[in-house]
Amino acid sequence: MKLAYLITFITTMAAGLVPVGVFNSMVDSLWHFQGNQIVKQNFPFDERIAKTNRLLNTYKKADYNCILLGSSRTIALREEYLEKKGDRCFNYSVRGGRVEEYIVFSRFIKSLGIEPQRVYVAIDGFNFTHKFRSRGRKIQDDMIRTGEMPTIEPVYRAYLSWDVLAFNYQMNVAKREQSRITYDETLQGRIRENLPDYKPKFEEKWKSIKCNTRKSQYYVTVKNI
Repeated sequence: MKLAYLITFITTMAAGLVPVGVFNSMVDSLWHFQGNQIVKQNFPFDERIAKTNRLLNTYKKADYNCILLGSSRTIALREEYLEKKGDRCFNYSVRGGRVEEYIVFSRFIKSLGIEPQRVYVAIDGFNFTHKFRSRGRKIQDDMIRTGEMPTIEPVYRAYLSWDVLAFNYQMNVAKREQSRITYDETLQGRIRENLPDYKPKFEEKWKSIKCNTRKSQYYVTVKNI
């Protein structure tokens, strides 16, 4: 009786999890493989994991000697735009990217044996603000607090996740596009089509912002690495 129950339980779990794993793997929002194989368009889910996975999967063959570290303002800057003769660039820009994170990324890049001849570092004003909120990005908070790269979960664990399934369903099936940026089949940022016209709004909140010039030392650390 117990054996029959166990077999039924395992069969039921497999019947539910296998389709989840297959669907998530085909969409591949964390870039364990080659990105979205269904629509060849990828939506930002967790670029810190996705771009790290892509770097790990390509750096030996690509032999990168040019790196871009930046925030969402440089995500759509295509790698070939930066390349001078002989350059092979990798765009490591992530949404909300902080200079403290660039230090962690730099050490990680160096640990892989990559020795770039050219490094571009975006300098955003928010890196010098007196106070900063990370908007609830746990991975970013952990990286800044510990100085270590995020843990890359095994692919079976990542893609048997219901959270990943929910995101992939919303973006690829329900078509709930919220991000202004999408990624192509090589994880290059693209501005989403049919966005409303940008209407700048000038505010005076800058008057209450304090500039912490000591944070320039973080850029010095990146340079030294």
